[in-house]
Amino acid sequence: MSPPAPEPVRFVAGLDVVLDRPVAGLPTRMLAAALDYLVLALVWAAFSALTVAIGRVADLGTAALVWVIGSFLLQWGWFVVFELASGGRSPGKMVVRLRTLDGSGARIGLGASLIRNLLRPADLLVGPLVMLTSPQSRRIGDIAASTVVVHDDAPDAGVLRDLPDGLSTDDVRMLEAWFARAATLPEDRRQALAASLVTWAERRFPSRAVSTDGPPEARLDQMFPRRSAQSADQPMK
Repeated sequence: MSPPAPEPVRFVAGLDVVLDRPVAGLPTRMLAAALDYLVLALVWAAFSALTVAIGRVADLGTAALVWVIGSFLLQWGWFVVFELASGGRSPGKMVVRLRTLDGSGARIGLGASLIRNLLRPADLLVGPLVMLTSPQSRRIGDIAASTVVVHDDAPDAGVLRDLPDGLSTDDVRMLEAWFARAATLPEDRRQALAASLVTWAERRFPSRAVSTDGPPEARLDQMFPRRSAQSADQPMK
């Protein structure tokens, strides 16, 4: 019997992701982990060869110290560095298109990344069993750090046009995801999320604020024109 599919996670107000996201299940996460450890093993092998070369030009004690410190940093810092630098994606997750987020749907922070990765050795032993019993397929590290791994299926940039200065890549992903999925949401939830986005946009980009008292969804359309709504060749007024 196949394990039950993990329940989708719902983020009420995150600036990285503001909509429901499908949670990554055990098989997909195991594939991402296998790819990560394969890359990590290759890096570790190259580093070990480097320490051997150091031992030939220096004393063995120095080479051994470099190897111990370097191996420790690779083991404990590899995933943390990638998660912080790429918005919750290790090399394996990039290939499989997964992303680790915190419980609010925002980018994972240093504290949460350290917690979930310090518990990785325990997860290598019993993590799969824990994930099979978790509604959102969380391993021990995810539970302790209040994180969740979701499918990174936001559409690529290209729907929006005339982007304001200061709009980050994550901001673009958020808005692209909104415009791609808004029509599939219930009316009350769609307008509530649109209102949150309008408040965020007016605070970040006051020059984009519109004076109309129309529904939040319509105000977002005016603040961030889309290529599907206006021709990219038509000048902004």
